Amino acid sequence: MGLKLVLKANLEGLTDLRPIDTAESPFEYTFEIACISCRETHDKFVTINRFEQHEMDRSKGEANFGLFEAKGAESTTKFSEIEIDEGEYYDYDDNKGSEVSITEASWDIVKG
Repeated sequence: MGLKLVLKANLEGLTDLRPIDTAESPFEYTFEIACISCRETHDKFVTINRFEQHEMDRSKGEANFGLFEAKGAESTTKFSEIEIDEGEYYDYDDNKGSEVSITEASWDIVKG
């Protein structure tokens, strides 16, 4: 079963929001893990990325264990190293002469 990370946000003056995710600069996903039996939470967060691979016990396969970028909606301005972990981001598009923003950002994990 695959899982997908779904990001919802209001974009003002921006388009094409996506994680910066290259082999040289992988996007790190951080999770708090809890036991499904006893509900005890692991004392450390687990960080994974799509380039890191680990052999899986009793399996023939492997498992894959950030910053965002966007561009101006009506200009050629590229915005990189966007941090939206607090749910919002504000900047200014010099080429268009107006503010750009990301607000009400939220994440959900769904079966995919």
